[in-house]
Amino acid sequence: MLKIALNECRIVFKIKTEGPLLIKQDLDSESLEKRNILNDYMRFYNVRDKKDLPSIGFVRTMRNDRVVPYIPGSSLKGVIRSYAERIARTLKGTTDGTCNPFSKIEKDKQGRAKRSSIGDDLSCSDKFILRKEYIKEDLDSYKVYRDACPICKLFGCNFLKSRIEIPDGYSDYTSAPTYSNQFVRLPRRHGVGIDRFTSSAKSGVLFNYEVEEENKVFSFNDIFLTTFELWQLGLLGYIFDDFKDQIVKLGFGKSRGLGKVSGEIESISITYFGRYKPPDGKLMGVGKLINDNRYWHKDFMGTEEINLSHCPPIISNGFRHTYKFVTSEQKEALFGELKKLWSAEDDTGFINSVYTLPHEMSKDYFLENIPEDKLV
Repeated sequence: MLKIALNECRIVFKIKTEGPLLIKQDLDSESLEKRNILNDYMRFYNVRDKKDLPSIGFVRTMRNDRVVPYIPGSSLKGVIRSYAERIARTLKGTTDGTCNPFSKIEKDKQGRAKRSSIGDDLSCSDKFILRKEYIKEDLDSYKVYRDACPICKLFGCNFLKSRIEIPDGYSDYTSAPTYSNQFVRLPRRHGVGIDRFTSSAKSGVLFNYEVEEENKVFSFNDIFLTTFELWQLGLLGYIFDDFKDQIVKLGFGKSRGLGKVSGEIESISITYFGRYKPPDGKLMGVGKLINDNRYWHKDFMGTEEINLSHCPPIISNGFRHTYKFVTSEQKEALFGELKKLWSAEDDTGFINSVYTLPHEMSKDYFLENIPEDKLV
């Protein structure tokens, strides 16, 4: 399934800073000196003394003959994934909604897995390792996709490719002031350490950091979602709503008041390929397009076909068949229907009434099937 061109969603997403933002790069002079790049940064920032470098800088990259600040796609993807995990845990529970990607197997010196480290929230990657290496289970692509938690189905794990690709976000710095005619200059803010006994500024603990100020727009062209189920678009719809409402923050220093942003979808296009063209006014997920039960548990009934109001006409170009949602009315109608497939107020939707933790991914399954000589 995942090797076939079935469907694709392309989203143009813009983030606007509603206050100071810092996607940080550590500029500790000792670290830079060890890496033999201290002189480069002193030249970039046009300073003679390393003490005049900012303690923390904004990440930059070369673009249009300038070294410009940008938001790495990995930074945005990490925030979106962690936010999706929070939503899933809130709706389903701390262990049933999603795995914990940072929960790992602990082993002794003989390579035996520690029972205490095996829980229902163990990362999907490590659960598949237990099944493959300790239980000697023959894991094929059907089992991996079928048994992965909802968040790993969308964002991937060590055994499953991510469905979503997020590019770097860029802004327009063509007229911005620069150091050395190339390195874009940003405002600096100053911080102090607070003495824990006197609650006043502690002498000698001063630092400064760069920020991008408010009203700067970063464009992400384009966010791709490939071979998707409709509930996955619905989950993203909730996250984009919270970006629009300035609930999701980005970057360093959130507790200091940094990172407040707003997000807006500029356009969204959904494409189907070849013979998988849907009827006009309908959206279909992969469950409807291939109808192969090996990829889903028998209880999977996620609605993989919906009718849309305010749906634009489908445009065919060879073997590509595309809906383009551009107007506010079209985008609101689209996500209004899709969000219900993830979670609806009547307690229906994929995460509420369809998904349950597979027994093959549970603590009980591993303790029952891993040989005793491989456990400690």
